[in-house]
Amino acid sequence: MSVKARMSLLHSLFIDPLRFDVSIALRTNSYPTSFTYVVASDRGANGDVYSAVPGTPGGSFSAKWQARHLVIENNLIELGLNIHPNVFGPPTGVFMTGGDFAPVYSFPQAVVRGNVIRSADGIVDPTNQQHGVWLGSCGNAIVEDNIIDLNPYFPILFDKTSSVVECFNNSTPSGAVIRGLNTNTNRYTDELATNIEDTVCISI
Repeated sequence: MSVKARMSLLHSLFIDPLRFDVSIALRTNSYPTSFTYVVASDRGANGDVYSAVPGTPGGSFSAKWQARHLVIENNLIELGLNIHPNVFGPPTGVFMTGGDFAPVYSFPQAVVRGNVIRSADGIVDPTNQQHGVWLGSCGNAIVEDNIIDLNPYFPILFDKTSSVVECFNNSTPSGAVIRGLNTNTNRYTDELATNIEDTVCISI
């Protein structure tokens, strides 16, 4: 598989000031040993990352991992059948996720290009749960020139944890256009071919 990535832990921190109160802070080069962050509620007089309540766990902070520049291209990816009765972890050609910590995305820049994603040996998944591409925690993602030969329900998906996802020239083996679907808004991405069709329809 062709995957290229540059990792960076220099510019962001993952902070857990108190249990169930998680936030992201940015660290600058000017102050490499300090940072500020926003919490969900007033911490009172003791507003540091340690718990002021005896007997409760204190807070913590650590580096937020990121793959800042990720390119997945020119791969043949064959999927097996979904075997979990509750569809946990369905077979997926390209799966990217890293939590909902915007604006610090786990994948600030990602490209999925020129891949062929299909079922192994042409088998048909009776559950229709094979996924082509799933994008989570992406700042800016481009999905282009991929051929996806799977069931029609989950070819290219992303959710609210990603910011900008652009899809270009993705298709089935027969040439039918595949558009990306935002699973939270249930809206499809714009595609050049569909934009042209819409323009022609409007002009008639």
